[in-house]
Amino acid sequence: MLSVISWECDWGAHVKAMYETEGRTTIRCPEPACRARHLVDGKVSNLWVQDANHVWQAREVAPLIVSWPQERGMTIPTVPESYSLKGTAMGFARANNEA
Repeated sequence: MLSVISWECDWGAHVKAMYETEGRTTIRCPEPACRARHLVDGKVSNLWVQDANHVWQAREVAPLIVSWPQERGMTIPTVPESYSLKGTAMGFARANNEA
């Protein structure tokens, strides 16, 4: 089911989001100088920000979504495709679970 929520961030930006009611999404404030985050109880699909003339302007959602590791100041290490787990505990567990 689609729902809409709106809020005002600490910098005064008025934000409105449309979301599916499953999951959770943390949205970064669309104002670049603001570091505020807003938790939406659902998967955000559309986002609008109200401009100085009180007109809602659509914004791209993806760049404003904060992932769980980013939220905690962590980075996700990337592993090249050529990397092998053979000879490691993880590789051993994987090999024994494969049919």
